[in-house]
Amino acid sequence: MTSADRPKAAASRGEVVIWEECARDGAQAKTIMSGAERVTVARRTGAIFSAAGPDHVIFAAGFPAIGPQEVRAMRELAEEVENCSLASHGRATRHDIELGLTALRDAAHPRVTFWIPVSDAVARTLGMASKEAALARGLDCLAFALDIGGGVPVDVALVDARPDDPGPTVAAIEALSSAGAGILKVCDTVGRFFPRQTAAFLQVVGSQAGEATVGVHLHNDLGLALANNLEAVAAGVRVVASSWLGLGERTGLAATEQLLVALSGVVGAPESALGTTGPLWASPPDLHGVVPTAHEVSRVTGVPMKITDAVAGPGVNTISTGTPFLDRDLFRPFDPLAVLGVRPHVEVTQLASRRVLQAVAAERGVELDDAVLDAALQWVKETAYERNTSIVDKDELFAFVAGLVAVGAR
Repeated sequence: MTSADRPKAAASRGEVVIWEECARDGAQAKTIMSGAERVTVARRTGAIFSAAGPDHVIFAAGFPAIGPQEVRAMRELAEEVENCSLASHGRATRHDIELGLTALRDAAHPRVTFWIPVSDAVARTLGMASKEAALARGLDCLAFALDIGGGVPVDVALVDARPDDPGPTVAAIEALSSAGAGILKVCDTVGRFFPRQTAAFLQVVGSQAGEATVGVHLHNDLGLALANNLEAVAAGVRVVASSWLGLGERTGLAATEQLLVALSGVVGAPESALGTTGPLWASPPDLHGVVPTAHEVSRVTGVPMKITDAVAGPGVNTISTGTPFLDRDLFRPFDPLAVLGVRPHVEVTQLASRRVLQAVAAERGVELDDAVLDAALQWVKETAYERNTSIVDKDELFAFVAGLVAVGAR
């Protein structure tokens, strides 16, 4: 077994492999990442798993057929990233396979991937007579890649799997696995699967896939990608595609930050929450690396974090109303400071109460008497509504408070 086979070995042990797509599928979200930016994000993602990074992370390095600029970015990854596996992506052509192998020839843990349709509709759209013809092309490309690849694992994505017809997907998995393919990714290409369909589909696939290593690549068009990935893991799939911030074609994929937390048992053991058995990781991931990595991807892509983004958004571990002060643990599924390293933060908004303002004052080592509290609270609400902006700047608030205190002293 070559070092690049480590993800497949991890999956065979029942451990999860994250196929990270922010730099490849994420480009279809109208974003671009330079070679240096990809290096930073790939290293950060691998570091979450320490020495087991190459087992647990396949970083989609890019699509070299885009052009020489993309190849250069991928070459930079290959030369500088050792703590995760790297995958080239392409069409089922010998040209794309050769490009991918060239781009990643210096990688510590390289993989080459191409895709074929498993539906007649997509096959015909691509100029192939049928899904059977597409499979024949895939087998030819697989043989070619294995012949020239020097031991580099070859993975195949099975595009446009249909929830009501697992037969073509099973047939492709059986044929390609027998011919030496590495990971066979079942693709919900347009995000049409519902969670119950995902579970049923993958139970059929799993019962007939034999020793094949099956993965999933599930799109988020209906907002169900995270739930569908969790159903996949419950069904025994151990290779799951996701992307930091959920970046991907159209509405993207499951967000890596959310998937990592969901699979890490922070709200209870994965065995009970997901219906799985045994550990999902060689060692627990360091979730303190999740939020900084998500924010780094936001910075380099220009995609803003929303206040409602789960796990990594700016709303995590913030308080703006008085009730959560009574018992914070009652109003959150886990402790963001302990799990993610995100410190608690109080925001002053039109929802503020005297308790909120007293907490903000305590942050600055100040204690406000009742009269100042009441006046400050009235000012906060008037300011928010007059500006039609929820968050009130704390410096402005304390400038107002300082004025009140000065007047009172006189």
